[in-house]
Amino acid sequence: LLAYPLSTVIITASALSGVDLWMFVLSELPIVLIMILVGYLIALRSVKGGVDISINEGKSGLTTPLLPIVLAILTALALAPLIDRREELPLITPSILIGVIVAIAVTLANSGSPLTHLVSALKARNVWELVITSYAAMLLKYVFTLIDLPHIIISTLHTESLVLMSFIIPLVLGFTLGSFIGSVIISISIVTSIPHFSPYTVILAYTSAFLGYLVSPLHLCYIYTAQYLKTSIIKGYKYMMPSMIITAILSYVVLTIP
Repeated sequence: LLAYPLSTVIITASALSGVDLWMFVLSELPIVLIMILVGYLIALRSVKGGVDISINEGKSGLTTPLLPIVLAILTALALAPLIDRREELPLITPSILIGVIVAIAVTLANSGSPLTHLVSALKARNVWELVITSYAAMLLKYVFTLIDLPHIIISTLHTESLVLMSFIIPLVLGFTLGSFIGSVIISISIVTSIPHFSPYTVILAYTSAFLGYLVSPLHLCYIYTAQYLKTSIIKGYKYMMPSMIITAILSYVVLTIP
């Protein structure tokens, strides 16, 4: 999710900040590797034995569900240097749109679903909620500018503190809201309202919001996973909090290196 180029959150973050989507993705890849390594060392290395899980994969196994995702990413990567950020086109990253269309077409073809299912999906409430949220995010950014929030922040904090606060504020928002996209929208709206903000400061805020959201007690995925595994949410923090803290420190170092 953190570095997935078709994630609605990373696309929203890119559109809201003006930072290139592929810059987001490439910058997050080292963070993903850090998370995997830290998670393994803290939580998995000491685990002994295993659990047998029986899954009815069918004839195609994982090929069919993964095919649209892989094709979407490959299509977007192939088209990005050719059609993205062209002045004659109305979209900044049309490669992403084409990749999504390819994924939808392949999914419909593989599943044999009629087009009416696609129409029903477009009418779904969560789709329109995302559209409205993205539009509201743009308005929020300009509201911050109109109330002169940048001047308030700069006059309150030293220049050296701005980067640190761009990391701490999203972390707190992600943890307290339990919403990745909500904390990203608020955080990036604040960061981008500051004159001459660095793209890496935006990426740092995005990463921090994700880490806070990941360990939030309001994070529904975490709650459902704990229920499925029949374990206490509190017990999970024995591994999650140290992993998050170490990952947060390393992420801050990686993304603030000149």
